[in-house]
Amino acid sequence: MELKKYLEKLQVLDIEIQAKEEHIKELRQILDALHTTVKNEIYSDLILRQLTEIKEIIADFEYKFLRDIKIKLETKRLILSVIEKVENPEYKIILELKYVNLKTWEQIAEITNYSVRNMHYIHNKALDELKRSQQKIINNLEKEYNIK
Repeated sequence: MELKKYLEKLQVLDIEIQAKEEHIKELRQILDALHTTVKNEIYSDLILRQLTEIKEIIADFEYKFLRDIKIKLETKRLILSVIEKVENPEYKIILELKYVNLKTWEQIAEITNYSVRNMHYIHNKALDELKRSQQKIINNLEKEYNIK
């Protein structure tokens, strides 16, 4: 995978994590509603069994979502650790602002007092440094987490 795409994966991971958290919240609301319904009403054994099955399905979804979130957070942590290893502080700041803080080039230029054109130049230099120093780590991460 191209290094820049690898770093951009941080943005996708944030969106995916937020979506999973939203699903979990919705599932918990359904589960709470079921608990309230069961406590306040008298149901036949058949309906109670169906409610139990629904609870189990929701619990299974929640488990899978939490597992996915854990994997995504671990991937994000590993990507951040790659950025942390950049020795040049100027490069590190630009990479963090772009890929961690999700700033636009214009925002980064304003923060750093560089022109947007200069930002692209420095960014390319930062990517070159990462390519040279971190390619082994990235290859291992891609294999371990099946990142393509």
